[in-house]
Amino acid sequence: MRERIGIILGISGILLLIEPSINQQQLYGYLSYIAEHYWPVGLILAGMILINPGKRKTRSRNR
Repeated sequence: MRERIGIILGISGILLLIEPSINQQQLYGYLSYIAEHYWPVGLILAGMILINPGKRKTRSRNR
């Protein structure tokens, strides 16, 4: 869950840095351009997330 929130915040931060006063139509056009031309980056990010899963807490069996 933390990874998903981090990804969403990172993407929204990048978009706001690039164009802080962007309207909805510009945003859709920009996202479609990125999806068409840079889709392999999504595969790279997905692979990195799958390779490095988050640390999970395990309960000790000794009580």
